[in-house]
Amino acid sequence: MKKTLFLLILILTYAVDLHGQNLVFVAENSYQSTETFTLQTNTDGDRVGDLELVFAKDEANSLIIVRSKLVRTVRISGKLIIYLEDGSVITCVDKGIKDNVDDIATTAYYLTSEEVEKMKKSNIH
Repeated sequence: MKKTLFLLILILTYAVDLHGQNLVFVAENSYQSTETFTLQTNTDGDRVGDLELVFAKDEANSLIIVRSKLVRTVRISGKLIIYLEDGSVITCVDKGIKDNVDDIATTAYYLTSEEVEKMKKSNIH
């Protein structure tokens, strides 16, 4: 009886403290992140994959991380332009935070607090 009670208390304690933590890895860094949002490609070709977005943060900054299947015709670099449904535009400048692992191209862009607030108020178009 004591073993059963102890085991039950132990399980309940871990169940209360247990929570998922999403992490995304770019180069040598890891960031706490949201779930992945997938934007479907408009092409029927097998050579271009869907675009995946992950929102992440480090100690001081918010980031949007963009991933796609790495092929000869797909490279993620330069500026990232985000169109919002309310008509506003967010332009993110490439800071050179890139990685290519397992045929997946990944690039991270910093977001200002004002840009994050804009995205909270309007969906990405």
